[in-house]
Amino acid sequence: MLICLLVLSKSSPYHKFSSLLLFLGCNYIGLKIIFAFKIYFVFNIKKLTFVLIIFEIVHLN
Repeated sequence: MLICLLVLSKSSPYHKFSSLLLFLGCNYIGLKIIFAFKIYFVFNIKKLTFVLIIFEIVHLN
């Protein structure tokens, strides 16, 4: 839980996803999804690629 709050506080463009994190229970999958959002915004990946990344992350667990 503390790690999730630190991730949200340090990354201001991602505050809009805080409700998503809380909905996911702030668990390991939630952190992976936030990391995927960071990859998407930092490297400006196409949306289709981003969706595939999310799909792979969710199904790896």
